[in-house]
Amino acid sequence: MFDGDLFLPRAFGKPGFSALIFTCAEIGSHYNNRIRKIRDASSRIGQATFAEHLQKQIEKRRMRFFKFVQKHDGKRLFATVGSNSNVGEKGVEAEINRASVLEIDLATGRTYLFASGLRNPNGLSWQPESGALWVAVNERDEIGSDLVPDYMTSVRRGGFYGWPYSYFGQHVDARVKPPRPDLVAKAIAPDYSLGAHVAALGLAHVKDGSLPPPLTDGMFIGQHGSWNRAVPAGYNVVFVPFEDGRPSGQPVEVLSGFVSPRGEAWGRPVGVALDARGALLVADDVGNVMWRAARN
Repeated sequence: MFDGDLFLPRAFGKPGFSALIFTCAEIGSHYNNRIRKIRDASSRIGQATFAEHLQKQIEKRRMRFFKFVQKHDGKRLFATVGSNSNVGEKGVEAEINRASVLEIDLATGRTYLFASGLRNPNGLSWQPESGALWVAVNERDEIGSDLVPDYMTSVRRGGFYGWPYSYFGQHVDARVKPPRPDLVAKAIAPDYSLGAHVAALGLAHVKDGSLPPPLTDGMFIGQHGSWNRAVPAGYNVVFVPFEDGRPSGQPVEVLSGFVSPRGEAWGRPVGVALDARGALLVADDVGNVMWRAARN
């Protein structure tokens, strides 16, 4: 267990709210034009104040979560924003700029729709070889224990990924009225299935880090765990190997043991990140701790 110096990522956990915030970085919310700069690694009060501000914004707009933001080139931020419903039952107007990845111009504060049709996108990570932006996504509920798989995928500018009209490409969800066959026809299938209802949240790329093989090139995914499966799934951290910028194998379980023999959650992974020495950091919003996994 890692006890949390502030130069490392830190989790803020409240009911219905999770965010992974970095010091010495720019952190912003797409809900207004304010970009909060955090330059001092000791700014504990500043971080707490910012987290409370985000929580108020979420409650005001009845968002499912505030998702993660990530700086790219010093000019833009990318933010993931979850849907306001399971399959659009609250109407199209309730989903404007939701179920999407948004791009924020730091110079002007303007927000652009980068990718859409992603029911509950969460962690973001850049894949340096391909230059692609990857995202972990939670899919819809209430069609059984084995549908729909949560996933991670690269996202392209202007791409549409199906929600709410279809899932995993062009598999139509007949519950959605009225149907939109025109949008289903252009829905992009995600790159990699993680399994139904695992609740993939955190995402972090590693390349030639300090961890032993096979954990040297790929993505770490924090899986918060299911609430609606006959057999629980998730409640762990997995690693998906990459080769030439693409997934190349089955997921490897890295951290587990978060569920008691009676099925009670001792912990639930949220954000994941790599520290300056290449160790894996995992935020746990049930245990209220930060875990650190490193080579012995």
